[in-house]
Parts: sequence; structure tokens; C-alpha cells
Amino acid sequence: MARQLFNFTGGIRRWGWKYNRGFGDCVEAAINDAITAKATTQFSTWRRVLFYAGFRRPGDRFTFNEYVDFLATQGETPSATTGTSVEPYLDYLKAKGHVTEWARVPLGKDPELAINAAAAQLITAIVTIQLSPTMYHDFYDKTPWTALDLLDSPPVNGLVHEVAYVRATANYDVLATWNQNKLITPGCLSGVALDAHVFLCPADTWRPEYPAMMNYLLALKAS
Repeated sequence: MARQLFNFTGGIRRWGWKYNRGFGDCVEAAINDAITAKATTQFSTWRRVLFYAGFRRPGDRFTFNEYVDFLATQGETPSATTGTSVEPYLDYLKAKGHVTEWARVPLGKDPELAINAAAAQLITAIVTIQLSPTMYHDFYDKTPWTALDLLDSPPVNGLVHEVAYVRATANYDVLATWNQNKLITPGCLSGVALDAHVFLCPADTWRPEYPAMMNYLLALKAS
């Protein structure tokens, strides 16, 4: 299976920090970056319809409030070290009606290819990555993350981060996180991806291909 090339950024270069600079809300930030990517890619000419449908682009304060509200259900309070588990949080959003359905992506022998295929079907994915110290240190460097970064310093348990996967070019993947688009080679993404999930949200129901997307997602969930 060949990689599918796509661009779900909607031209966005700055995604907002969503308070992830000082709190452990990277899961919430990644999901809301993915929702933003879905909207800007597919619905830029449907803003009036989306307005009446109740869609709002999730900003920093909205994301932080979601994080605070979810932690309260767990008996926890926000901090730099208080993170969110992806699947319980997706279940929480589903119960609130903010997510229609979600599924975990089986990564198999080639994680990047599996994530790429799922993202192309459902308009982006959220990916749990385990950064190396070099990747963390060089995040704002203009050069992409490559497999050489993993050779320089292997990933460590304490640097787990959630990102939105929003673009695939011939040579690179693009991750939306920490207020920017970060390039990473497919080999590097396969080396650091720990998990990946896809989801549909209420705004997706306006898309003509929504039934096919839902069938694909449910097939993933059953696999």
C-alpha cells in the first residue's frame, strides 16, 4: 500500500498553544487541532451552515476548559504533569456529544503507513509520540525531525506527547502541535509513534461521504 498525499492544514500556520505550554493538556490540544483541521479543510465555504449547526473553532480557552472539566471527573486538577489518557477522554467527549465516534488505529509493522491511511480516510488523526531529547530540544529548528534524531538520542518515557497529523507530502509528514506545523519523515514517525486514534465529530455529519467515513471507522473499531 502506498502512502496517500494530502493537506488538511487549511492553510493554518499557527494553531494556538491551547495552554499546552504550561499544562498537561496535549491530548485536548491535539483533538481540537484535528477538529480545526477538519473544519478549515472541508467547510471553509460552509461557515453559515456550520454556524447554525453550532460549530465553533475550538480556541485556547475552550480547550483548557475541556481539560479542567475532564480532570474534575477524575478527581484531579490541572498542572504541568497532569495529563489525560486518550481513550477515556474520547469516551468523555462522545458522552458529551462533541465526538460522534472514535477508533484506535492498529499500527502493525509500519505505523506511519497505517496512520497515513486512516488519516486520509477520516481527515487527520491524533498520534501519541515518544520524543527523544534531541527532538524536544530541536522542536523549533527549521529542519524536519528525521531518523537521525533517534540515533542521536533514543526516545525516553518522560517525553510522551499528543499531536494532530495534518499533512502528508512526498517526503514528509506534518504534525500540528505547540502552535506550529512540524515536519517529520515517515521513518521517524514510525519510530516514535506509540498509538494513534481517529474520530468523527458532529460537523462531519454535514459531509456527503459521512456514511462511508463512519463505516470505515466502525470497521477499524471492530478490527
